[in-house]
Amino acid sequence: MEREDLLSHAESCAADALALMAGRGVPPTPRNFTLFYHLYSGEHPDVRLALEARLDSAAAINDIELAELYDQFFTTNQETQVVSEAASRIETAMASILEHLMTASHEMAAFGSMLSDVSSRVETISDANDLRGLIEEVVSATRNMAQRNRSLEQRLNQSAEEIHGLKADLDSMRREALTDSLTGLSNRKAFDLELHRVALDSLEKDHTFALLMIDIDHFKKFNDSYGHQVGDQVLRLLGATLKASIKGSDTAVRYGGEEFCVILPNTHLPDGATVGEHIREAVANKTVLNRKTGQVLGRITVSVGVAAYRRDEALASLIARADEALYLAKRTGRDRVATETDLDAATGQIELVVDGVSQPE
Repeated sequence: MEREDLLSHAESCAADALALMAGRGVPPTPRNFTLFYHLYSGEHPDVRLALEARLDSAAAINDIELAELYDQFFTTNQETQVVSEAASRIETAMASILEHLMTASHEMAAFGSMLSDVSSRVETISDANDLRGLIEEVVSATRNMAQRNRSLEQRLNQSAEEIHGLKADLDSMRREALTDSLTGLSNRKAFDLELHRVALDSLEKDHTFALLMIDIDHFKKFNDSYGHQVGDQVLRLLGATLKASIKGSDTAVRYGGEEFCVILPNTHLPDGATVGEHIREAVANKTVLNRKTGQVLGRITVSVGVAAYRRDEALASLIARADEALYLAKRTGRDRVATETDLDAATGQIELVVDGVSQPE
């Protein structure tokens, strides 16, 4: 796209975003503008889908929901700031350690010089009192040096504890950055990292792996009927079900909105379909309750698409195949599992009709 086209597209997206925000009574803060801009930009489909789901609800979107969406998709700068602050604190702690060590080195050098001087003076002493005074001088200097060493040890231990705490904070931050706060599953960032890792491992060991794409059936209708809090409860329920349905090195992910994924290393397509069917049955057998009132709200179902990795293919192709299988499951009745093999069969059943006459594909 030429520069002029990019500018025109950006201006159009910005104008549409501001107009929609004004119409919905949403304050045009930088955070809110970022979300609404991506409704039109096409750069982040996940943002668009998640925001559209909230906007399509009968209830007015509120600032808390917008903040949650922003945190879900645009937390990189915050994470970078946290890392930068932690790195700065580690740098300060290391500088303090180096300063303590330099001071100790100078003190040790001075103590060594003093001992060398004492050694040369001993040879010239003939009086017992002078010798006693020299010994007391050495004892005093040794005690002072021992005290300084103990003080240094305490300072080094404190610095080591601070660095250990900072490392723990960084590890915790990394886990949080890769975790969906609502469901406790891995998030989209973790999905990208894990998918690449599993693909590389698959190439090295010459085996395949399966990818499941999972979507809650009629989630928008459920959300509109009972509200977002109950909708969030449903998402947490599915997250817990996925956790209980996988094992070992499998990874369950909240991909975005009401869509989830499961990465199954060293798994062929039929076995992946079996896992998908197990998940589908486990979800269908659960009942959704309103925790506040105890009211039974019914059951939810999921549709599942399954694809298996083909050696040396782009991972985007694998995701697209699993996604196509998911939507085939949706089109053919929902609450079912479809695989990439079913895609081929469905394509074979399509007829091209021109003027009422079936044509060869």
